[in-house]
Amino acid sequence: MVRLLKVVFLLDPLDSLYGPLRPPLLIAKELKGKFDFLLVSPVVNRKVKEALEAQDIAFLDLKKRFLSSGSLLTFEAWLRGGRFEPKDENLIVNFSQHFLARSHIYYAQGPITRALEDMRPELRFLYKAIYLIFRPVLVRKDRRFINEIRKETTTFIANSRFCASMYEELGVHVDSVIHPPLDCEKF
Repeated sequence: MVRLLKVVFLLDPLDSLYGPLRPPLLIAKELKGKFDFLLVSPVVNRKVKEALEAQDIAFLDLKKRFLSSGSLLTFEAWLRGGRFEPKDENLIVNFSQHFLARSHIYYAQGPITRALEDMRPELRFLYKAIYLIFRPVLVRKDRRFINEIRKETTTFIANSRFCASMYEELGVHVDSVIHPPLDCEKF
């Protein structure tokens, strides 16, 4: 029997089958049988676990405990950060704002502080005030994280030209742009 190359996808907390999980999930479904995939996340909710098990996609739930849920879950995971030490024989693809890890590919989906800045006009006054007070600290943390990711990865890929321009404004070299994959069952 031929041993397949193991591809490890490092992901943010998995609380939905949509959003940032879609690209790695579609890739794993499309290339199943050609590669051995493992999805690694700091936490995986019950519905996502059931869906991954039903599709026979391997995952590792690190069972980290978080205080928030929903869209704040990724923000909290980013604030806390995490390390992951991959095995050398695996191909590591980091899709995460959480994991700082040595990887072959980092698939950049946008700096988290740019997302926060886009949400700022919609925030309630109290949240907006808190954000504005802590914004300089958050921006420094984001830049530090992005620069560390760039040092730790061989190939830095953005999910769009616009996304690449955001990283390049921060002085980070983007090697290529690969748009997110489409769901082949729908398109």
